[in-house]
Amino acid sequence: MTKEEISEKVYYHVMQGSRYIFSDERNKKRFLDVVAEIQGKEDWQIYAFCIMDEQAYFIIEAPCQEIVLAGMHRAQRSYVYLYHQAPGRFGCIPAPSFGEEITAELGSPEEIADSCRQIHRIPLEKGYVHKIGDYWWSSYMTYIGNYDWKIVDCRNLLLYFSENEDTARRKLQRYHTVSYKKSMDTGREYRSKGKPMFFLRKTKVYDKENKTC
Repeated sequence: MTKEEISEKVYYHVMQGSRYIFSDERNKKRFLDVVAEIQGKEDWQIYAFCIMDEQAYFIIEAPCQEIVLAGMHRAQRSYVYLYHQAPGRFGCIPAPSFGEEITAELGSPEEIADSCRQIHRIPLEKGYVHKIGDYWWSSYMTYIGNYDWKIVDCRNLLLYFSENEDTARRKLQRYHTVSYKKSMDTGREYRSKGKPMFFLRKTKVYDKENKTC
């Protein structure tokens, strides 16, 4: 994966939901089905994702931030509608809702790879699992060949490690055992706390008051 091989811009997107919005595994699957349906209508590629009980993380290649935001807003509305239509919903259960969200542009292949690694490591660092590969609701399962999440395009991230697919998968797994990154500008180490971090001067955060890309 080089800058030349990335045809569009790449964004980190995280959405914060209400308490336990994705806590049921059926709800995680339902949300990913909605995202898959939206993706079929959008001009984007998903490099990586991780669905937690209250947050959803994505790395997305798209022409513009507006496309990412518009697609994810449609996914949120569809998910809330389907949630209410699902059997077993009772009036005493709080209605799901989405709150704060962040969209940030990633500046280099190194930053993209590191951000993918960090969101894949979130379940491990939050204590959900003992090994990254044990968490089902993450694109890491596709990268190591355990499950084919159809919404994930693995090609560019695997090419970052090697042109040989088997070699790339081995290198990617070793890369995911490390939870820190070095800033190319300062040489300092930043340890991950389960939330991706970025070089602030390279990051463009979506501004609701200025919706142009």
